[in-house]
Amino acid sequence: MPKVPGEAKRTLWRANSSNVYKYHGFSWPRVVGLKVHNAKRIIRKGKPELHFEVLPENAMRSCVSRNFHVTLIVDKHNRVVETPHV
Repeated sequence: MPKVPGEAKRTLWRANSSNVYKYHGFSWPRVVGLKVHNAKRIIRKGKPELHFEVLPENAMRSCVSRNFHVTLIVDKHNRVVETPHV
C-alpha cells in the first residue's frame, strides 16, 4: 500500500495472551499482616504496572476480574488481612 503524505497511520492493537495474562495467578501471602503502604511497595517492586484497590474487610466486592489489578483487603488498623492476588 503506497504511503500518502498527511495520511494518518492506523495501528491495530491485538490482545496477546502473553500480555493479557502476564500476572494471572500471582499472589503475595507474605504481605498479610503488613501495613498497606509496605504491602504495595513489596508487590510493586517486581511488577510496577499493577494497579491497586484498597477495601475494608466488610466492604462489597466486585466479581469482575481485571488484568493488572490487585485488591488489598484491610482491617481498621490499615493492615492487609487476606492474601492479595491478580
